Amino acid sequence: MGVEIKPRPTEEQLRLVREISGIANNINQITRLANTVKSVSPAQVEELQRLCSKALSLVKESI
Repeated sequence: MGVEIKPRPTEEQLRLVREISGIANNINQITRLANTVKSVSPAQVEELQRLCSKALSLVKESI
């Protein structure tokens, strides 16, 4: 029929997607706040860097 059947994502893959989604949500909230107040504190920059590093680590672990 020309359709490729793919296996369901594993629980680990689903957990990874949920965790990265949560990280992305946190990044968006900090970015929205920064755009509203037109400034970013050093603590917010450090938090953004931490969140991005965590997301990258999670992706690398899954590969």
